[in-house]
Amino acid sequence: MAKRKQGPQSAARRRQERRSEKLRREMLLCVVVGGLALLGVLCMTAYRLTFTLDVFAQKGTALRVNGTALAPADYDFYFYRAYYEYMNNAGDEVSGIGGKPDETIPLDRQVLYSEDGETVTWQDFFDSRAQRLIRQTYFYYDLAQKAGYTLTEEQEADIQYDFDEKIWFEAQEIEQIGVEPYLKQHYGPSMTEAIYRRDLRILFTANFYMDQCRNTIEIDPQELDDYYAAHAADYHMVFYRLFYLQGKTEETRARAEELAQAASEADFIALCDRYQSYNGEDSHWTGGSRLHREQTRFSLSYFRDWFPTAAPGDTAVAEAANGCYIVMLLGASDNDYPVADLQYFTISGEDAQARGFAFLREWAAGEGTAESFFALSDGLRDIDYTTEYRKSGSITYLDQDRSTVPACMAAWCFDHQRSSGDTAAFAGEDGRAYVVRFDGYGDLCRRRLVYKELSAQRFQSWNEEALAGVSLEEGFFHYLLEA
Repeated sequence: MAKRKQGPQSAARRRQERRSEKLRREMLLCVVVGGLALLGVLCMTAYRLTFTLDVFAQKGTALRVNGTALAPADYDFYFYRAYYEYMNNAGDEVSGIGGKPDETIPLDRQVLYSEDGETVTWQDFFDSRAQRLIRQTYFYYDLAQKAGYTLTEEQEADIQYDFDEKIWFEAQEIEQIGVEPYLKQHYGPSMTEAIYRRDLRILFTANFYMDQCRNTIEIDPQELDDYYAAHAADYHMVFYRLFYLQGKTEETRARAEELAQAASEADFIALCDRYQSYNGEDSHWTGGSRLHREQTRFSLSYFRDWFPTAAPGDTAVAEAANGCYIVMLLGASDNDYPVADLQYFTISGEDAQARGFAFLREWAAGEGTAESFFALSDGLRDIDYTTEYRKSGSITYLDQDRSTVPACMAAWCFDHQRSSGDTAAFAGEDGRAYVVRFDGYGDLCRRRLVYKELSAQRFQSWNEEALAGVSLEEGFFHYLLEA
């Protein structure tokens, strides 16, 4: 039978059916793809919500440093330690640290600098500091573990003291909240006291061992003597009082000359106190004179050439850009004396010095040892920690010279008749009492000064090379650090 030819309507109907079928397939594909995409979004959302739970922030691996896994909470510890250290010193003339970010704006939204097409935010800056701290900490911590290094009782107490000062006191006395809420507020939402204490112990162990590595660098005594002889003028120690008068008027110069006529340190202090003033126009406060004890090379440039020619009690005036500096030399030293090893703590509050003497009587009535001095002072600090008589725990200070010992007890410490075990209590200019136990003398000061500089240079070179070899790799939960 002959095949019947389709009419125009039948052909159009079949074309419409084919188009409808194609449209249904495309719609079905869109539904499937859209559903899969939605499922993916839901899964990713659930994934992110799930893995931002504390358990993953505390147990998951964010970084591996030389193979050791660090959780996001551990990273937060180092990040905020680096952050607060910088912020506490920012703007400090002594530290030399400059500006700081706006604490009300997220760090990743604040540009620190842009150079050669690269933009660095404050978040990048603190991440870099945190990662260097991590590299350094785990490098020395691993060395300490391999060497079988153990902490002394005093070092253990230093760790506790750091926790008390930075966490316990800030939480309880300043913000009046618990330790855990404080840690979550200031060190990340997943931080706990257990994690913080563990990381703190690792950090301090590394720092203690790093100090040991630094202090075991050997330099021949003859090399130290030769270096000092070649740079003696720079290391020469000067002790002086300095006062600054702002202004470029004849009155300013006349006052400066009046101060320069002071016959004694007490007169100089009194005259300086008389001219303390607040200049409303320049918003500048001129305080009293300040005591300086430093090597000549670190002293004010206006007087570096004057110090070697001056005698104790001499005064000088130097005109600066916006005022006058007035200085009185109190003394000088060629550093030819032995450094001192000391143990001391401070007491603040009314009658602090009397309480210091009371402590010494209690200590002498007991064991009277270096260990009991430390233990009693630490216990005393804990007992009175929340009262007006706030105390610092006893700390051992090795190789102290006339510029590093508190000024109030410098003469006592370097009295040639001083013997190991001697004790005293002094009232400092800062209003605190210093309770001290003398342990003994060490090497000559001039050798220690040179040793500190040369050994620091050699250690720094070795340290940079060593840290460059420390591997730092991102872990599976690294993204939590961005949350």
